[in-house]
Amino acid sequence: MLRKAQLWVNTQAGPTADPAFRAALRSAIDRASLVDQVWGKYATVSKQMYPTGMIADGLAADDWTFDPAPLSGLAAGKKITLAYPADRPADQQAAEALQTQLSATGLDVELVPTQDADAYGWASDLSSAPNLYYRVPFPDSNHPDTWARLFWYNNVASGFGGFLNFLGSGTTAGDTAMDAGLPAVDDKVVAEKYDAAAKELHDQVGIITLADVPDVFIAKAGITGFAHWLPMPLTLALKVLRVG
Repeated sequence: MLRKAQLWVNTQAGPTADPAFRAALRSAIDRASLVDQVWGKYATVSKQMYPTGMIADGLAADDWTFDPAPLSGLAAGKKITLAYPADRPADQQAAEALQTQLSATGLDVELVPTQDADAYGWASDLSSAPNLYYRVPFPDSNHPDTWARLFWYNNVASGFGGFLNFLGSGTTAGDTAMDAGLPAVDDKVVAEKYDAAAKELHDQVGIITLADVPDVFIAKAGITGFAHWLPMPLTLALKVLRVG
C-alpha cells in the first residue's frame, strides 16, 4: 500500500482563493528536495493525483516545474496558515520543511498543529479554516473512486461524497466525471472519467500531491508473505506471514 503525502488547499478564503496565487504557491514547492529531506529512500516524488497503481501511468498527472519566482512576486505582505495533524511527529517534520521552502519566497507561513476532530469541521466555515492542510492518507481499495470521491467531491451537501474534502476543493465538472465513472464497466471509460476528475483538481490547484510513501516494516530474516490488512495503514495481515 502506498500512502500519498499531499496538501489540501482552501480555494475559497484568504490568499489561496486567488488561482494565480495557488499556482505560484505550488510551483514554489520543490518536491524532490522535500522527499530527500523528510523521507529519503523511503518515498518517491508524486507524479499522479492518485496513489501509485490506482490508475494507469500517464493519466491523472500532477506535474509542475519548480520555480519560486512567481510566488516571490506575489508574497509581499501575505500570510497563510498551514495545518497538520498534531499527534504525528513525522507530519510536523514535513510541515516544517514546507514552511521553510515557502517562507524563502517572502511568504509568511504559520504552522497550525491540529486535532483530527477540528479538521472535520473546517468545510462548514471555510472563511476561518487554514489555507493549507498537510496529511498522508491511504486508499481503501484500488478503485480510483474510493480516493477521488472521498477527498475531491465538491458537492458535499448531496451526500454522494467529499467526506474528507477538508477545505472545499473540487469542481462541478469533477463531480460529474466521478459520477459517470462509478457505474462504468468499460475500463477505458473508467480511466477516462477519473483522469478527467483528477485534471479538474490539478488545474484548480485544489490538491497538491507531494510524495508516495510506502509502508516500511522491519522483520527477522526468513519471514515471508507480507501483506496489508487493508482497513488500516502500517498494519500487516499476520495470518498470511510465513517462516521460510
